[in-house]
Amino acid sequence: MSTQPPLSFGVLLRRHRLAAGLTQEELAERARLSRGAIDTLERGTRQAPRKATIALLAEALALTASERAELETAAHQRGHADPPAPGDVMRASATPPTPTGEPPALRVPASADKIPMPETRSSAEVSSAIPFQAILPAPPRRRGKLIAGLVSVLVVVPLLGSALFLTGEPGASSRPGQSPSLHGGTLCLATDFPTSGRSAWAGKPLENAVNLAVTQNQNLGNGYTLKAINYDDHGPNDYIAGPHNVQQMVQTRCVVGMVGPYNSDIAALEMPIAANAGLVMISPTNTVPGLTLRPLAKFYGWDFDKLHPAGKPINYFQIAPNDLAQSIVDADFTFFDQVARSAYVVNELSPYGVGLAGFFSERF
Repeated sequence: MSTQPPLSFGVLLRRHRLAAGLTQEELAERARLSRGAIDTLERGTRQAPRKATIALLAEALALTASERAELETAAHQRGHADPPAPGDVMRASATPPTPTGEPPALRVPASADKIPMPETRSSAEVSSAIPFQAILPAPPRRRGKLIAGLVSVLVVVPLLGSALFLTGEPGASSRPGQSPSLHGGTLCLATDFPTSGRSAWAGKPLENAVNLAVTQNQNLGNGYTLKAINYDDHGPNDYIAGPHNVQQMVQTRCVVGMVGPYNSDIAALEMPIAANAGLVMISPTNTVPGLTLRPLAKFYGWDFDKLHPAGKPINYFQIAPNDLAQSIVDADFTFFDQVARSAYVVNELSPYGVGLAGFFSERF
């Protein structure tokens, strides 16, 4: 008399998920795992899920004690995963090594306070280990960031233009000491990008994009017109031009908002000035998470309370996903889709590079 073989872990998991009426994405969100982990577990292409992973799934699916035991039994029937192949790189400071075939219990932090801080090395240590001279001046990621910034600008200008009419009289100014009426019916959007120096290759196209969008939305109706005022912050290593530009903006009566800056470290210098004056800042390219996440501000040497003064309305916005979000997507794609078990991580020691490399390493 033959007996029916026990159900596999993947089949059981899928049955419980469907019985709960959940999609893979919904189960992943409840269990704080990645959607890729759920998919690979159900398809059976990964072996030996960890006990912690099973516990997360059981809790998310509200399984009974017997159902959870059945799921654990099915997981053990598959045996242990193959050990890492020779040459695989494991980070000594990371969590205990995960078997090659097992999708790790990748969690999205429940609160920003629990976001892991990236490990960093001094400039001297990294420079001695990596031949930075061999790195191209405009690698694909920077080019992709510029393209994303150009697209974002086309979103920023209509958003700012629409916001002008949300609080009553078009052009009403909320900045201290300014009259609510604007002379000549002209509303101005300021730009603050590096349009000279070594970063002009990035800043000038962004400025041009704003100017084009302003031209296409010049007539706002009711006698109001839109105008662009362009400023040059000179890019990295110039920590005077950007703040000076914002001081000029808040003193210019027609300016209702600014688009920029390009660099996150420049933004950190400009934000206190703009926040205290009530000037809206929308950057299409800033991605350093310390600008908007309090636990990470100190990592970059910034005082979060100065960036966002108490009692002041939120005035600073990022359009592009920050480095933390980017690194999670990059690491998950590398681990699950590319099935990579080791990776070389290189950065150019800017806040953008150090943060992205550190977060990627932690996630991977």
